[in-house]
Amino acid sequence: MPLAIFDLDETLLSGDSDHAWGEFLVSKALVDGAQFKAENDRFYQQYRAGQLDVTSYLAFSCAPLARIPWQTLEILHSEFMATVIEPIILPKGRALIAEHQTQGD
Repeated sequence: MPLAIFDLDETLLSGDSDHAWGEFLVSKALVDGAQFKAENDRFYQQYRAGQLDVTSYLAFSCAPLARIPWQTLEILHSEFMATVIEPIILPKGRALIAEHQTQGD
């Protein structure tokens, strides 16, 4: 079976899912709002400039996950997908996926 691989952010979505996840955590008061938002924004700007320190970003973005029970993370993930990701799926992204599915990819 042929495999089609897509970039998620700014291709299938009209935004950046990693940055949006950080904003979601802030909105749920699961992290120190002001500090986490500032760091999340700083890393996002580094990413946009092509200068992201991936190791530092992963340490930052994964730290809150280690403090949240797995069952709670599953609930948060479902809510995030429904309330943040679903609304920013681009129509052209849906069409592109449907086209590849029709082709048997």
